[in-house]
Amino acid sequence: MKRTALTLLATALIQFGAAAQVESVLFPFMEFSHDAVRAAMGGVSLLQDRNDVALSYQNWSASSTSYANLDAAATFGALTLKAGVTAGIIADAEASGISEKMISIGAGYRFSRMLAAEVKGRYCSAGCSPDASASGFNADALLKGFFKDARVALGVTGLGPRVQGFRQPSALAFAGACGKEFGEGTDTHSIEAEIDVKYYLVGAVAASAGVEYCYNRLLSVRAGAHAGGITGTHASVGLGLSFKGFHIDGCYLAGGQITNSFCIGLGYRF
Repeated sequence: MKRTALTLLATALIQFGAAAQVESVLFPFMEFSHDAVRAAMGGVSLLQDRNDVALSYQNWSASSTSYANLDAAATFGALTLKAGVTAGIIADAEASGISEKMISIGAGYRFSRMLAAEVKGRYCSAGCSPDASASGFNADALLKGFFKDARVALGVTGLGPRVQGFRQPSALAFAGACGKEFGEGTDTHSIEAEIDVKYYLVGAVAASAGVEYCYNRLLSVRAGAHAGGITGTHASVGLGLSFKGFHIDGCYLAGGQITNSFCIGLGYRF
């Protein structure tokens, strides 16, 4: 009975998934970005190195659950600390009633000008009744390289044991980013492009790519795309405004079941 209930839970959790290979994976909500900046860039997240604290709300049109997310990151010399909390919000009381939670904490260390390592632990839970609930731990481990105008990362994400017979979204991961700032004074411009690629151990492949243009550190325009994996193929666009460290961001996603999804966020960058 409990196994049947958990099967129904897993099926409900992936109702917004597009790849058949991941239908038995629990906690798919950890595989799409709940941050307005990263979601606008196709969901790229492996090279997220900005020191800030941000609160976001995401309306996920593929299900009756929306998400509230709080992320923080700060660097102290060679040490970087990160933490985040995500909570699923039931939008329709007559729907499946699934509640989803995620708590993460991580640390990174810069060994040299060119090399750093980062680890992150994550607790996820999802359930709609005592007989249809699951929780588990998983972790990311990344090695990062830094060059003149580029960064790369290689490692594993979502690595954890099966939870009551179901797989977690474990993947081998690669990321690359390059950026350039030009201009001076009150006429500065910057542009950054980033790509993430994941090979899930269940056999699925996903790729995200995004670009951000920023004018005078005030106005940002972002666009991206994602293909494969758990969230399926979609495109994204977004805008951001910054002033004296404070920033407000928004994005819109379109493609398949997640068309009309959006995310808005407010934060402060150190």
